[in-house]
Amino acid sequence: MKDRSKFKVITSSPSRTTIELDDLDAAIILKVDGTLKASLPEVKTETVPENIITAAALVYALNDEELCNLIRKRFVEKCLPQKKEK
Repeated sequence: MKDRSKFKVITSSPSRTTIELDDLDAAIILKVDGTLKASLPEVKTETVPENIITAAALVYALNDEELCNLIRKRFVEKCLPQKKEK
């Protein structure tokens, strides 16, 4: 298994951000150009931790146009403030 102790993300600004991941941590980076980077650990046990299943499901959903649109639609409906009609 490759060393996942530090997951480095270099931003377009002069600063750098380092995100530390433990062996069973998962990360998804959504880039400004619309692409994504994911770091999912290799699991060699019978049970897969819930955070890894959730991360894998999110990566799948983000790559499925229909699911991605549904997530965005529900987010707008439930989480963004609605303008009151006059």
